[in-house]
Amino acid sequence: MFSDGELSQIAQAQALPYNRKPCSVLGCLKVKGLADATGAQYVPIQGNADIEAGLREALACAAGGRPVFVDVRIDYSKATRFTRGVVKANVARFALRDKVRIISRALLHKVTG
Repeated sequence: MFSDGELSQIAQAQALPYNRKPCSVLGCLKVKGLADATGAQYVPIQGNADIEAGLREALACAAGGRPVFVDVRIDYSKATRFTRGVVKANVARFALRDKVRIISRALLHKVTG
């Protein structure tokens, strides 16, 4: 399960032109409670450093026949490759005057915030 209360790509698409967080942020689902309620093992992955150990633990539980919830926390403080690619592709298809207008508007929002 990916814990992504800001709906990643939508949040980044809103943040780029408007320089602010999205208007709606979903509350985090309490995956540990869901695991406890169903008798499954709960394995949290808080960041990149936890991936290897978390996956190893989850696979060991699954190999033993126990259901497991892997709760992967997503950090979208940096633009994802998808978001960067979309921006690059969309800007590339505009005429030069439109590129200048769009980039100027984004910079203005960034400066005046």
